[in-house]
Amino acid sequence: MKKTATITFQNADNYGAILQAYALNKTITNFGVENHILNYQCKYMGKPYGLAALKRKGIIRFILGIAYYLVRMPRKAKFSELRSQMKMTPKLNKSDLINLEELYDGFIAGSDQVWNDSITDLDPSFFLDFVKSPEKKLSYAASFGFESMPDDLKIKYKELLKDFSSYNMREASGVEIIASLLKKPANLVLDPTLLLTREEWNTIACAPVKKEKYILVYQVTLSSFLLNTVKKIVKSTGYKVVVIPFPLGGFLKAKPNLSAGPREWIGLIRDAEIVVTDSFHGCCFSILYNKKFYVCITDAATRIYNLLNVFKLNECIYKPDSQLVLTNQINWEEINGSLREERKRSINILKDMLKI
Repeated sequence: MKKTATITFQNADNYGAILQAYALNKTITNFGVENHILNYQCKYMGKPYGLAALKRKGIIRFILGIAYYLVRMPRKAKFSELRSQMKMTPKLNKSDLINLEELYDGFIAGSDQVWNDSITDLDPSFFLDFVKSPEKKLSYAASFGFESMPDDLKIKYKELLKDFSSYNMREASGVEIIASLLKKPANLVLDPTLLLTREEWNTIACAPVKKEKYILVYQVTLSSFLLNTVKKIVKSTGYKVVVIPFPLGGFLKAKPNLSAGPREWIGLIRDAEIVVTDSFHGCCFSILYNKKFYVCITDAATRIYNLLNVFKLNECIYKPDSQLVLTNQINWEEINGSLREERKRSINILKDMLKI
């Protein structure tokens, strides 16, 4: 049996982070490959309240980071419960990583924004610097988290990425960056959460207690615009509102949900009538479960634009100058067909990469 290892953000109590880690691990395991998630935590990510984090993030993002940490505390145990079902190594530090190469046939960087310098401070471990054999250095749905490479980082990124044997990116912009920076080809692939079917996700989803029709609001940034959009939808539909975690950027008559774990989060999206979000993975699961959804964004959102472009769902983007239309009908039969094709293509790329 082949043995592989993935490196990602497995310890983040963030819905998208843990569910993409779960999905990639399960997909690879479904191939008959023994895959382990490297339980590595870089020092920069592990110290969100340090002086370095303040300097890099700026005061607003720094304060928001502290607030998000406190908000996530009530759901921590539920994240740990799902994490316990994932094949994960013991905790690893940098000195442990250098001893792993002979234990695995391949190492996969991704998914998620593992190559985003503002998140990892360019920790070389996420670029598999501890793996000496280029044949074993792989990526799947890795993301830079930005549209174009900053000039002052090009030399550093080029050195970190130069000897991968396979580049598989989550965004078209990432494919273009690899081509421009390294003059090498890269594949555009689906986020791992979309590799699993809704039936597979239902095996771990929890049904919400409330049975009445509701709008689910999943918000990750401060946005009075998003909340005002929800108010308009409520006025037109009369539906109740459930918010994860709570309204960010203003008041909204809604039921906050601070304790929802990843299982409850999936169930809340699945059973909602409408989803309003500014989250990439909020969009992924809305697509998986064929939900009417509105993506409220006011600035650049590379990840979301790339995702919606794949499925020709740009009509779901709602901006301050957009007209709110509740009568639009999405052709889910067509979208589901596209998803099946994209899933098949991405899985084949992953299998080819692993020589299965």
